[in-house]
Amino acid sequence: MMFVFMFSLLNPVLLALFCRRLLNNKKTWLIIVCIYTILGLTGVFIALYGKSITDNNFYISLIIPACSIIIYRVLLMVFKYKFERLPLDTAIDRQSGLFWDKAFNVIFVLIGIFGPMVGALILSGILK
Repeated sequence: MMFVFMFSLLNPVLLALFCRRLLNNKKTWLIIVCIYTILGLTGVFIALYGKSITDNNFYISLIIPACSIIIYRVLLMVFKYKFERLPLDTAIDRQSGLFWDKAFNVIFVLIGIFGPMVGALILSGILK
């Protein structure tokens, strides 16, 4: 059970950190969103109808990756509109002058990870 929750939290973060090119490309982003949406719908189905499988609703947390990746794309579009370029990966780049790139990464972690996580926990409590 805890594996499902940790997978749903770590997967979008690891994908954004190590495979950002996949998320920036529209075709591969659509494939990733489709996979995560199917995974999320499976989690919702298990949470709603699988009461014999499990007593708690942590399978609802499987919607977190799909929500996170969609939020990433929205933030990416806003960044591209404002600065007319893709954000640089600042996890290993310590250059000065990358404030907005660093802000993009922090905002993605705050909104793109913690937002869906809180939403999934609230839904998990409602569905009990």
